[in-house]
Amino acid sequence: MKSEHCVAAGYLLAAVVRAAAAAAAGRAAEAEGLFRGLLEAIPDAMVIVDGAGVIRLVNARAEVLFGYSHTELAGRSAELLVPEWFRGRAVGYRPGLADAGQSRSSRPGQVVRGLRHDGREFLAEVSLSPLPASGGLVACVVRDVSGREAGRQRISVLDQIVESSQDAVLTKTLGGTVTSWNPAAARLYGYSAAEVVGRDVSVLVPPGGSNEIGLLLGRLRRGEHICRYRTRRVTKTGRVLVVDLTLAPVRDSARRITSACAIARDLTSREHIGQDRCPV
Repeated sequence: MKSEHCVAAGYLLAAVVRAAAAAAAGRAAEAEGLFRGLLEAIPDAMVIVDGAGVIRLVNARAEVLFGYSHTELAGRSAELLVPEWFRGRAVGYRPGLADAGQSRSSRPGQVVRGLRHDGREFLAEVSLSPLPASGGLVACVVRDVSGREAGRQRISVLDQIVESSQDAVLTKTLGGTVTSWNPAAARLYGYSAAEVVGRDVSVLVPPGGSNEIGLLLGRLRRGEHICRYRTRRVTKTGRVLVVDLTLAPVRDSARRITSACAIARDLTSREHIGQDRCPV
């Protein structure tokens, strides 16, 4: 399956081939129009450089991304778009351009640091593609991935918080299948993650209480948050616990409920089973 970068480069390569054919037939104006038209239609920033790293052409998205006009960039070194401190770290940067210009194949995305006109830095994914019949020109497809990397970092931080939590934390499908299990859950219930992930969460319910799981899952499917719900759960050894549960639906990027999260705290010495204790 092709990446979006490859698709963008593919559009440009098709434009080059068509433009070259038009130029060979003596239709110079048509050739330039074909090339520039498809260059602007590409959804990513595109910077076209020669083997020495000199910028020859950019599209409108590159102007927006970097904050320069095409006249400010044409004839300048592509290093202008990379922070000075990072230039030595961009592995294969200058050799990569020269090699790509002499190659028939594309080079996959590499995450580098980009530099905008106003001095702000950002994370960029750059893919290199040679342009046939262009005298060694290379198309650099550039995409701002700062948001993606920030999202990954947030997920990593959340994972560390869950792993170090003193409360039992588990996730489950809307059908009740356990999908994750932190160390505190293993300590509380006695099951390792390997023993319980993939099993139905009803394994934690004492005999006669399985209907409660269906009722709670129904509330979660409706988008309800369930706070401080006291109930009974059973450990691997058969010991019955009183736990304080907080349950919440988990939504995807489209805000659809896809799963649920449960946080449990052992309150075995307390009473009041089956009551929600959400703050008003």
